[in-house]
Amino acid sequence: MSILINLLRQLQVNDTLFYMLGIFLFSYLVLSQLALKKLSAHLIERDRRIEGREEESHKIKEQLSENQQLLGDALKKAQGEASLAFANIKRDAVSEQRGIINAAREASSAELKKIRAIVTEQMNQELKKIDGEIPKLARQVLDQILEIKSSSAPRSSSIGTEA
Repeated sequence: MSILINLLRQLQVNDTLFYMLGIFLFSYLVLSQLALKKLSAHLIERDRRIEGREEESHKIKEQLSENQQLLGDALKKAQGEASLAFANIKRDAVSEQRGIINAAREASSAELKKIRAIVTEQMNQELKKIDGEIPKLARQVLDQILEIKSSSAPRSSSIGTEA
């Protein structure tokens, strides 16, 4: 120990270092018994709570992952059902549309037949009128042609006789 004291004196360290070291150790022991023990207990409790919350967080994440998987499966199932329902509704709509179109075609076909019958009847009546008028018109045209020839015939005969 004397070697240590001599070494410290050569380094120009005085005896107050030992007093300061003693006071520090005494203070540390008192504080460790009074304050550091409670502080240490609080830190340990905090670490325990943090670990518990991390475990809870991990469990919640697992539940969330499971719920997301279930939700995804339910969504796929719902989409499949909706797609099937849409296909059925579309098939029914197309079938109904075809029925409406066929009914409209039949109605228009019947209406067209009626109109054709009316037009045919009117055309036949007009043809009968024309057939009745053709001999009269032909007679008039023939009379006019004969009249033109008879009026032009004396001139040509008079021209022919003079020459």
